Amino acid sequence: MKAAVLYFPAGRRMRKIIGISTRALLLGGGLIAFGNTRAVCAAVDPKPSGIYVATHSDPDKLLAESTFFLDNADVEGAFIRLRWNELEPGNGSFLWTSLDEQLARTKKGRTGKKVSIGVIAGQFTPSWLYTSTASVKSVELKVVLHETNPTVASRTCVTMTVPVPWDPNYLYYWDRFLHAFSKHIQDKFPIVYERITVVKITGINRESLEIRLPQQVGIQGKDCTSSDANEKWLAAGYKRAHIAAAWKAILGSFAHSFPTKSLSMAVIDEDTAFPVFNDDPIDKALTQRLIEIGTQQFRGTGRFIVQSNAVMPRYGTPAIVKAAANSGIYTGYQLRLLTSNDFVHDCPSSSLACTSWVNATVNNVLSQGGKFLEVYPDTVEKFPDQMTTGKALFNAAPAAP
Repeated sequence: MKAAVLYFPAGRRMRKIIGISTRALLLGGGLIAFGNTRAVCAAVDPKPSGIYVATHSDPDKLLAESTFFLDNADVEGAFIRLRWNELEPGNGSFLWTSLDEQLARTKKGRTGKKVSIGVIAGQFTPSWLYTSTASVKSVELKVVLHETNPTVASRTCVTMTVPVPWDPNYLYYWDRFLHAFSKHIQDKFPIVYERITVVKITGINRESLEIRLPQQVGIQGKDCTSSDANEKWLAAGYKRAHIAAAWKAILGSFAHSFPTKSLSMAVIDEDTAFPVFNDDPIDKALTQRLIEIGTQQFRGTGRFIVQSNAVMPRYGTPAIVKAAANSGIYTGYQLRLLTSNDFVHDCPSSSLACTSWVNATVNNVLSQGGKFLEVYPDTVEKFPDQMTTGKALFNAAPAAP
C-alpha cells in the first residue's frame, strides 16, 4: 500500500491524529502518512548480540561509573540511557553534552564498542511541553516505585507528571526530537552511528525505558499511597484505541528517524503495564497488542525487537516475550541490578549462590532464544568469569537471521 502524505505549513501544528485514522503515522519533518512503515526501504544494520553494559541515565551517577568495560573483551557494547528533558531543556533548544560524552566513551579503549541507545520520555519529558506554547496535555500522579518489593519501607514515592501519549502536539514534538537526535549523532559521530545496533522505542513511558504508563491504584509506599491511576487516565480521555494509534505514530517516527536500525520494545510488566478496568483481560493484553502492531508494521524487515527487562531466574521468562521468540521475533533481555531487592533475596551472601544466579540467568536467556543480554557495570566487575562464559555461549548460539 502506497502511503498518502499530508504536508503542513511551517509552524502549524498537527491538530488531529486520533479521529482521522488509527493508521496515522507521524513522520519526520512534520508529515502525517497513512500507510505503514514498510514503505521505508533500507538495508538493516547488524542486530545486537552478546553482552552489553548499561550506563546510568542519571548524569551525576554516570560520571562515577567505571569505564573499565571499554577494554573488556567479553563486553560487546554499551547500552546508553538518556533523558529527554536533559537533551531538550528548551523548546527546540538542544543540549547534547551528556549524549556526546557517552558516545565519545565508546570510541575509547582497545576497540570501539557497539551501541544500544534509548531516550526516556514519561517522567523525563521536558516541562516546557506543558506550557501554553506547546499545549501538551499531561497527567500528574503519585507513583510508588519498586512496588513489587515485599517491604513497604523499600517502596519509594514520587509525584510524576507524564504526557498524554495520544495528544497530537506531544506526538509532533516527540517526532521532532527524534529527528534532531538522530541527525546530531550522524553528523557528529558518524562512525559511532554505524555501530548502533539497536534503538529503544520509547515515548510511552513511566520513569524508565519500558513501554508502560503509571497504572497503580492504591498501592502503599513508604510515605504515600499511589494515586488512582484509572480515575486520572479516564479524566484524560484514555482508551485502548488511543494508545494503539499513538504507538503506530511513534513507530513511524522511529522508523523514519533511524531507517537502517533495529528498534526494540522493552517490556517489564506483562499484564499490568497499562490501566486495567474491572479486571478486563483485554486491558491486560494491551502490551501483547502493541507487540502485534510492531510486528505488523515491520513485517518483512526484521527490524522489530522485543526485550524483557529486569530478568530473574526465579520469575522465568515473561510469556509474551517467550511467545515473541517462538514466533520468530528477535528477542533480548536485561538483567536486574545487583542492588535490587530481588537480587538480594536470591543472592544474600554466598558467592557460590551469586555465581549460580548469574549462570542461571545467562542460560535462561539463551534457552529462550535471547540474542543479547544487557547488564550493569557491577555485574561485569563482580562476575568476570561468568561474563567470559556468557560471551562464549552467545558466540556459540545460532546466528541471527
